[in-house]
Amino acid sequence: MKKILRVISITVLLLFSFNMAAFAAPPPWAGGHHENKEIKQLLKQYRKEFKGKVKLNGKPIKFDVSPYELGGRILIPLRAVAATLKAEVTYKTDGTKQVITVEKNDDLVKIVMGSSNKDFSITLNGKEVGTDIWPELRNGRTFVPLRLLATLLGLKVNYNGDVELDEEELEERLKEAESLPFRWYDFTEKNFEADVRVIEGKLNKDNPFRSLNFVVLNDEKDKEELAGYSRRIPKLDYRFDRYLYIWGLSKANTGGYNLYLSDVSQLGKVVWVKVHLVTPSKNDIVTQAITYPSDLIRIRKDDFVKDGKLTFIFLDQNNKELAKVTKTIN
Repeated sequence: MKKILRVISITVLLLFSFNMAAFAAPPPWAGGHHENKEIKQLLKQYRKEFKGKVKLNGKPIKFDVSPYELGGRILIPLRAVAATLKAEVTYKTDGTKQVITVEKNDDLVKIVMGSSNKDFSITLNGKEVGTDIWPELRNGRTFVPLRLLATLLGLKVNYNGDVELDEEELEERLKEAESLPFRWYDFTEKNFEADVRVIEGKLNKDNPFRSLNFVVLNDEKDKEELAGYSRRIPKLDYRFDRYLYIWGLSKANTGGYNLYLSDVSQLGKVVWVKVHLVTPSKNDIVTQAITYPSDLIRIRKDDFVKDGKLTFIFLDQNNKELAKVTKTIN
């Protein structure tokens, strides 16, 4: 699936806060179904209609039933958002639990709502997603936390109308950005190379990385961010007077994984770093051991279009945002 970098922008007209710990972990179907009358009354008291606007790529989403706020979170009717995203939603129930699936291209979100917290679960492409945010069933309609749904479907949430970028706008900015020369570290030869390297392999989403991390090093103090990886990466003589260094660090359950920092470009105060991810397909024969693929590049500080406080945005080969790092360089 070619995920689109989307932004849901929300103009909040009414804000409030409430400590959800007082609810003593309400069950998933807390929308009027809790047996504890005191908790049920609290939920009713603190559930307020959301009077703001929800926008997708700048266009307001129309709801036939209004979103509402609960404990400082915004819950939205699932079917309306899914329709806007052109995602397919199915509902099944056996009387004791409800199973809701949201399918968008190659991604499948599955929400199981039971009568107790034990039965509550959310999975993305078969992998369980840990969360303390629960959906609610009210008057036969399913409401889901906005931020949770956005995260699961690869969307980006901004409150009070921050920058909005869809796929076309992102590609236009990448075209306008100035390419920055860099050298990549050859772990075999133990030096930095300027030659174009051959990048092979593709991203198979059915076997994602166990973890992905990116570190931008500008000075000696920044090396502390590598403390957790000291046994997995070589010790280098960093020359921070001339260069800025970027590490791509990962962890995978098996062999067959790799990552390459393949391109760097800058537009204004934003630096985009393209990351070519390689993952095995389910049918590939790989070593059954945890691996730690990594990559390192360095850039001359004089080659940056602008210095000062810069935002480094890491994108995979499908322009999906992997991470964002803010670093001040000079």
